Amino acid sequence: MKLSGKIYRTPHTEDDYFIYHGQVMDAATLGNVTYSYIASKYYSDFFTLSGGAAVQTKRRAWKDLPFLFLLPHCGEMPEDIEAIKLGIKWRKEGFPDDN
Repeated sequence: MKLSGKIYRTPHTEDDYFIYHGQVMDAATLGNVTYSYIASKYYSDFFTLSGGAAVQTKRRAWKDLPFLFLLPHCGEMPEDIEAIKLGIKWRKEGFPDDN
């Protein structure tokens, strides 16, 4: 049974979740996976991960940018790091079988 693309509304929030290649995601997670899937074709894993972290850190405080690599997860949210690593993995190994 193929579930990709079906949208589910959670009962207690207004967030939309869907299943994409067997993973339950929201739009932000899919954005991170897409970013890293594309970026990892052109950049190393390190630069792909730190690029997302630079955006996250810059949004909080520009003055933190020079200290990016000293921050936990380079200033990125742990769930974003997980999604970025998933996109990198899918770039290297291919998408999982949906069947």
